[in-house]
Amino acid sequence: MKKFLSNILQFSILSIFVTILLVLISVFLNKKTFNYKIQNSKNILIVGDSHSECAINDQIFEKAFNFASSGTSQFYNYIKIKNMINYNKQIDTIILGFSYNDILKNRDSWFYGAEKIKFKLREYIFLMSFGDYLEILKANPYDVIINTPSAIIFNTIGNLRGQSNYGKYRYLNKIIKKNKNEIKPLKFLKDNISIYNLFYVKKIYDFCLNNEIELFLLNIPINESKQTIYKNYVNKYEYIAKDIFSKATLLNHSNFKLADSCFADTEHLNYKGAEIYSLFLKNGGLKIERLPLKKTAI
Repeated sequence: MKKFLSNILQFSILSIFVTILLVLISVFLNKKTFNYKIQNSKNILIVGDSHSECAINDQIFEKAFNFASSGTSQFYNYIKIKNMINYNKQIDTIILGFSYNDILKNRDSWFYGAEKIKFKLREYIFLMSFGDYLEILKANPYDVIINTPSAIIFNTIGNLRGQSNYGKYRYLNKIIKKNKNEIKPLKFLKDNISIYNLFYVKKIYDFCLNNEIELFLLNIPINESKQTIYKNYVNKYEYIAKDIFSKATLLNHSNFKLADSCFADTEHLNYKGAEIYSLFLKNGGLKIERLPLKKTAI
């Protein structure tokens, strides 16, 4: 019996060692083969979630590189920024998607939630420093440990077929369907404010200060119905942005007036809206901190 248990223990230790080794090798290879470089003419880096991904066409706003990706928390945005700045010294400006959602507590699950870890950890592990990995490990040890080995296959496939999309402009060709039900605003609750998500916005903010990079916190245009939902959080949102991140520039463009035909849904622009908004940014929109503007007819 003792011999059997000893063999089981040895096998387990060996399996753990081999798994760790394979993860490290796959991470190392992906680090070496990933294309970090962008065009030298692009000095503005855009990061964020699907709002930024769908709203800014970097073929129109030529000085910018849209590196936003759906479902990405500020933790992963922080990791992406560190890596991209390291390889692209021409970047002197970062536009960070910073919506009303980013200050709400449920957005923290995008950092430590089991479902997000399952899919995001394997994608981004090769971009993480050891410290980054420890931070997410501390937040959810079980799911990080059981999902880390999946990086072996994911990174191996990435090396053979090319890495998956870590961010680019997303073309949406659909139009919002109007909700005929009464829209009620979210009730403001003091304990409904994010901890983790805002913590990583602060890390992005500090990183930009330390590297003399201009930071814009951008709230992308949303449909009027969605503005109603968040209206009780606008003051708290602007207080957080202007008090905690006082040396960044808040661009609250949520009420940028666009026709319904410019929205794919209540929170995302379609290609028509993206064209109008990208031209607006290109032609001086980064200097306009608050709106309103006249309604655009399309």
